Amino acid sequence: MPSPVHPSPKTKFQFSGLLAVFILSLAAFVYSCDPEPDDDDGPVDIVTLTNFVLQKVENGAKDVSLKPTLVWEPSRGFINGLDAEVVYEVSITEAGESFFTGMVITSEKPFVTLTTALDPDTEYQWIVTARVVGTGEIKACEETFSFVTSNVETNPLPPELSLTSPENEITNFVPQTSEFSWESLPEPGSYEYLLIMKEISDASSYQTYPTIQNTIQVEEGLKPSTTYDWSVLGMDEKGNAVESETRQLTTASEGSTGQSIPASSQIVSSAIRSGTGLEFGGCFGHVMVSHNDKLYDIGGRANEDGTWRFGNDVYESANGETWTTLSENTAFGEGPFDPTNTHTALSHADLLYVFTGGQSGVYTSSFGQIWTRLDSGSVADETMYLNRREHAAVSLNDKLYVMGGYNGSNMYSDVWVSNDDGIYWQKIKDSDNSAWKSGAVHAVVVDGAIYLFETRENDQEPAIGIWKSTNGSTWQFLRNVPFTANDKFSVCTYLYGMCVISGDENNEIWWSEDGLEWSPVELDTPTNLQWRRDHAGVELNGSIYVSYGHGSITGESRTDVVKLWFDP
Repeated sequence: MPSPVHPSPKTKFQFSGLLAVFILSLAAFVYSCDPEPDDDDGPVDIVTLTNFVLQKVENGAKDVSLKPTLVWEPSRGFINGLDAEVVYEVSITEAGESFFTGMVITSEKPFVTLTTALDPDTEYQWIVTARVVGTGEIKACEETFSFVTSNVETNPLPPELSLTSPENEITNFVPQTSEFSWESLPEPGSYEYLLIMKEISDASSYQTYPTIQNTIQVEEGLKPSTTYDWSVLGMDEKGNAVESETRQLTTASEGSTGQSIPASSQIVSSAIRSGTGLEFGGCFGHVMVSHNDKLYDIGGRANEDGTWRFGNDVYESANGETWTTLSENTAFGEGPFDPTNTHTALSHADLLYVFTGGQSGVYTSSFGQIWTRLDSGSVADETMYLNRREHAAVSLNDKLYVMGGYNGSNMYSDVWVSNDDGIYWQKIKDSDNSAWKSGAVHAVVVDGAIYLFETRENDQEPAIGIWKSTNGSTWQFLRNVPFTANDKFSVCTYLYGMCVISGDENNEIWWSEDGLEWSPVELDTPTNLQWRRDHAGVELNGSIYVSYGHGSITGESRTDVVKLWFDP
């Protein structure tokens, strides 16, 4: 399937000495327009731009429109490795003339349509320069293009191009199984289309996908749980172009298939792994994470040969059935993080993250074998949260959130956010019970919002509430859970909603798209999933994997892995 266009190695027109002088002069001019750098001793920003090439109108084209649309591949800008906004300057002049004598057009998009007509029957040359906004870093395209204009202005294209799917403001869009489509431009004519996408972010770059069809599927390049603007540009070989309206969509969470579960549906189950030993993984209190299309099982507590032990071992599986040991269990103080069954973990920024239990440490790993403790802030200056257990952690909009939990008799209902991938933390909600009650919590991210589930140890405590937030600081109470639950159930994303697998003898499974309306889901073979507490559940490629747990606090360990999926 199509993916973003990469630079071509061909070069039809090399830079002339005059063009090189122009580029260097332009760089000096642009840099002089930016604010003077500070004279302090702070770190110097590393600013880079990716190479890019011109695309349309094609080099050497004849009979080109007097007001052509010129298209080039987007360049991505970075400041210290983070996405940065890019702006372009398009320079056009008659062939053989200096670019200083021509017109210069500024554009935020990777294309521009001339509003002033060029001279007829004239050869022109053009070049594009990209610049990272707020810096003096520029990069010119790898070649110049030339074209010859028509002797008369004609534009046979209709005034607009109509989009058909997906609908505007659709959520839970799954790029791997969904298509973009629009109405074809009228015959006769030879057309190309350009799907244009931009993440809703001040510092994001455009992404473009060319095609000659009126439909395209984008399997790579779009982030999960992210909102994009998108439109389509239709062009003919003469540079005439028409752009569609701009629509918006939000991609589904990682691993989601985008399907929904009707009320009282049935889920197919398969006991894909069972056993009596502890060949891998903790029996309960472990964490299972979906990361890079694989399952990772981390830590937990188990009864091993009659002795209760805590774990920090890590295991990997592509299917839940066959597992690979990545790191063995160690004694306290000998591993990357201490053995625990009150930690949490997630996938963020292409890394595995472990937020330890009983400590305030944050550890990262690319593939679960070698772990690095982040040099995080300090509790003293409130740039790091207090030690805690059974807290929740989520990734939302490129930020990390840690919330709730307890440490001994101290119960927390605070929320901390990190904007730099877990280095420094800021408290954005006090531990004041102003929303959800303090203590152990569960949380998932669905459609750009955090859904938090309270817990309780017994039926005498208040009912478990469900809360929603889009920023971690302000919370909306949705409802109490419609099912029996304690503090040992599991919550995970599934399809474009969330799924709860209860932690008591009722062995209930419930699904919701929005946290308000919940549907009970029946297993096709209930015996495949014994009731359990303190188990782990996670979504991977359209299925839920439920692992381990125990049937009582004294034993009855579950050593199986069960795969669940909705089969409409």
